Amino acid sequence: MRAYRDLQAGVRISWGYQPIYMIDDVEIDLQKLVDEHRVLLCGTTMDLPEGSVFGDIISGKAFATNNASVALANAVFRPEKFKTLVIPDIIKPNTDWNLIIEEAEEYVDSPSGYIYMIDCPDVRYFSITQKTNWQYETSHLEVQLKGQIEVFRTDFKHNTLYS
Repeated sequence: MRAYRDLQAGVRISWGYQPIYMIDDVEIDLQKLVDEHRVLLCGTTMDLPEGSVFGDIISGKAFATNNASVALANAVFRPEKFKTLVIPDIIKPNTDWNLIIEEAEEYVDSPSGYIYMIDCPDVRYFSITQKTNWQYETSHLEVQLKGQIEVFRTDFKHNTLYS
């Protein structure tokens, strides 16, 4: 997959503007990237500089996912505009699910966001959480975020409920 090689090299991709990657469905193609290359994804509304590590943006634990739809949710909803994203603990492949945004403020949706890839060897620092089949965590904050994929609110197609 050309996108994988480019992300490894640190390329910033806006899939909506680069038909060279032949993306039909962002979520499906991101999930293929995860499944075929055993990478993890980190979604955020922040446009981070190339070569960023988790320690540049957070302290404490860092989180990533093996589920493209979860990465998309984290990329297109502004964390400062809600209390909690409620995501099902178990998400089966190719199934629809409901995202609940608790205590959402106005403008919680972001028109776009970013997904970063965590590749070998840094994946080894992560362990899956006990409660879910999609959330991984680490205290190792020197994990490098590779490449950048710009995604859009319209790429997240799951039901979104606001409470």
